[in-house]
Amino acid sequence: MEKQVFIINGKGGVGKDTVCSCAAQFYRVRNISSITPIVEIARFAGWNGEKTLAARRMLSQLKAVFTEFNDLSFTYCMQQYRAFEQQLNYGGDWYSNMGRSYTRPYAGGSSFCLSLCLMNVLCN
Repeated sequence: MEKQVFIINGKGGVGKDTVCSCAAQFYRVRNISSITPIVEIARFAGWNGEKTLAARRMLSQLKAVFTEFNDLSFTYCMQQYRAFEQQLNYGGDWYSNMGRSYTRPYAGGSSFCLSLCLMNVLCN
């Protein structure tokens, strides 16, 4: 069994999550957003989730700071990928959730948002 990773990048509202949801009907999929840890930090610091211009700027700057500091978003994505890979290799309740729609805590309209759609594709 060969595993492939697909990275889907684009502005908010263009259908990244829709592609992952459609793929989940046929493949084992995990939809990951690299902005998730940044959003969690912003919420902890008092951001209410409102997507104003100032809030988008704050998220962008926060992501830049953490990218320079410890590449947080990439590290988070790799941790999520490894967890997904482990579920595929060792089973678990993931299989009962296959095909379920996936949501993200932030679906903004900025180019710094990256959605990863990890698929385990069976190749013959």
